Amino acid sequence: MSMMEALAPAGCNLAAINAVPVTVADFAACPEGSAASVRRAALERWQAAHDPEHQLDAEHLMDAAALAQLIETDHGFGFDDASFGELVEFVAELPW
Repeated sequence: MSMMEALAPAGCNLAAINAVPVTVADFAACPEGSAASVRRAALERWQAAHDPEHQLDAEHLMDAAALAQLIETDHGFGFDDASFGELVEFVAELPW
């Protein structure tokens, strides 16, 4: 078993997870191993590293997490640190 297989939920592969459309509503109640749960875990890791005091708007973070491509990281599937941060800023500037 590779390191990525050990860190990813059983039966998940990166291409399959990125292919599943996820909405913000999917983050509320998502079963273990679902695309939404993998994205939520990636968001939680990104936020712990880059927004530990939770100063960024949760809606903006979830919108970005629903849109961003997941990549393989040393800690499992996650988001590219810089591009995800830029996406969060972009979402925050949208006139919703």
